Amino acid sequence: MSLGFVVVLIALLLVANAFFVSERFLFALPLKGPKSLFLRFVELALLYGASLLAARLAEGRLHGAPYPQGWEFYVICICLILVAAFPGFIYRYMWRKDG
Repeated sequence: MSLGFVVVLIALLLVANAFFVSERFLFALPLKGPKSLFLRFVELALLYGASLLAARLAEGRLHGAPYPQGWEFYVICICLILVAAFPGFIYRYMWRKDG
């Protein structure tokens, strides 16, 4: 495995699980009560979109133009981010008693 692949994989795991640890919306806005599961999935979608945008910009910068992708690519990426977020979900809702 190349170093770049390992870095991207670690970044994916951090992005997918980070919002299960914090009780703030997008790590900045405090909430009155505990965050709901729906709000956590909204955060996941927003962070997924931001990471996808950053990857597309980096691809365009490194290769001149981003490669065109079909709907299959985006479905696979969504499934990968959901699988990567599973450890954070288990930690928050199965192991902790206050979640």
